[in-house]
Amino acid sequence: MTRNAFVASTLVVVLGTACAHSAPPLTARPTHPPALDAHAVPDATSAATSLNVDRVTTGALEAARLTALLGSAGFVGGTERSFVSDTGPLDRASTRVLQFAHDQGAAEYLRWVEAHPGDLIGDAERSRPLDLEGRPSVYVHTPNGCCPKDAPKSLAVWQRDRYVLEVIASGAYAKDRILMELSSEMDRLL
Repeated sequence: MTRNAFVASTLVVVLGTACAHSAPPLTARPTHPPALDAHAVPDATSAATSLNVDRVTTGALEAARLTALLGSAGFVGGTERSFVSDTGPLDRASTRVLQFAHDQGAAEYLRWVEAHPGDLIGDAERSRPLDLEGRPSVYVHTPNGCCPKDAPKSLAVWQRDRYVLEVIASGAYAKDRILMELSSEMDRLL
C-alpha cells in the first residue's frame, strides 16, 4: 500500500467515525400532536379523534377553499378531544391541536380562522383576548332567539410555533371560567 493510499484510507475512517459520533441522534416526530387528558373536564364524557383535512373542513362554508389553504399551509395532522356534559354549565367542548410543517403555515391557518370564526361557531363577535402567552383571540356566539336549541359558544384560537390550538366551548358559561381553564390546559401541552 502506498503512503498516499494509507493516508487517504485513514482519513476516511477518522472522518467517518468523527461524523458518526458528532451527529445528533435522529428522533422521530410524533405523527399526531398531543391532546388534552380524557379527564380534563370533570363529569364529562370524552372522545379523542385524529384530524385529517376532511375532518378539519367538515362544516366549513367554503370547504374547498379551506382544503386548498390547508394544502398550501403544509397541514400535517391534528388531534381533537371533545367533551360532553349533561350535569354542568358546559354542554360541549372541543379542543384541537393542528400541526403544520412550518410556523408560516400555522400563521396562515390562524389568519383564516380569525377571518372566518362563523365557520366554527356561527355568527360571532370578537371579544377580549385571553390572558395567556400568545394572547389567544376569542370569538363569542350569542343566540339570537330564532332557534330554541342554539346555545352560547366561544372560540379561543392561537398559535404556538407550527401548531394552532383551538378551544370551542358551548353552554351557559362557555366564555367565562371554562374557556380560560381549557385554554390554559391546552397551552401547557406544547
